[in-house]
Amino acid sequence: MKKINDFTERSTAKHDALILSRAMQFASKLVFLILCALLLASSSMVSEVLAESVEETFAYNGVDELRVDGSFFAVEVSGYTADRVEGLVKIPQKLYEGNYVEVIHAKRGGKLEVDVKKRRATIPPVSEKSLIRIRAPRDITLNLMTSSGSVEVERFETDTIQIKSSSGKIKATDLRARIDIASSSGSQDIQKCKGPLIVKSSSGRISASEVSGNISVQSSSGSQTYAVVDGNIKATSSAGMITIKGQTGALDLNATSGRLEGLDVKLTGDSSFQTSSGRIRFEFENDFEDFSFDLQSSSGMIRVGGSRARGKLKVGNGPIKISGKSSSGSQEYR
Repeated sequence: MKKINDFTERSTAKHDALILSRAMQFASKLVFLILCALLLASSSMVSEVLAESVEETFAYNGVDELRVDGSFFAVEVSGYTADRVEGLVKIPQKLYEGNYVEVIHAKRGGKLEVDVKKRRATIPPVSEKSLIRIRAPRDITLNLMTSSGSVEVERFETDTIQIKSSSGKIKATDLRARIDIASSSGSQDIQKCKGPLIVKSSSGRISASEVSGNISVQSSSGSQTYAVVDGNIKATSSAGMITIKGQTGALDLNATSGRLEGLDVKLTGDSSFQTSSGRIRFEFENDFEDFSFDLQSSSGMIRVGGSRARGKLKVGNGPIKISGKSSSGSQEYR
């Protein structure tokens, strides 16, 4: 009887050990399958990150005019000394695979046209940047436009450069040309350019620095700042301050609502300052003997050097005539 019991116990132990072994094998396979699934998911995520956008390139010779309609793409155009136009287009992967948009380029005669064509009415939001980047000969004519993308252009010396954006930042640097800029909404930054410069803006900050040439600006809303300008400035603003920091030339400034301020200004011709609501304050590099002032203020003190008055002030017999008019706000000239 004892032998039978020993045999039964040994058989039970072997059976338990076999079950335990199989359970461990199953668990090992399950862990392996889970690890494989995680690796595949991780690999898929990496692939998506690496393929955020699709890049296309193009190149053309014999171009003397470039027109770009970038729609919602950011447009970057720079000049260089070669005769060849080279372009790079970046389209977000989601937009490319979904056939939402396409960039078409074609040369007709000496004119190269680059256009963004929407294939669907609604474009889904994407985090990746849609971009058209072009290098072109410095002496070609430029006509650049976007609806909601930014525009950056630099290093050109040509006859005419036209830049237009419905909504997007505009930056122009190191340009020698007649420069026409129009923007419905978005800031404009102009640096180291030789004009003339003509700007029209419905809403947005305007900044021009180190500019040589006459400047004409019309702005409905937004501040205007000018620094180190060699040329006349004619600027109007419906709502926004006009500030000048270093200028040689004549001034014609008009603000419906906003201050007019200037520092280190050297006038070379007759100038006019007018604001409906806001202070007028200027410091000139000229001697006061250069000026003859004709100033009016409905409400506010008028000061010219050591002279003071309310309502009206005429002083000086110099060749440069300065007229100033403010409905609400003081006037001060130093």
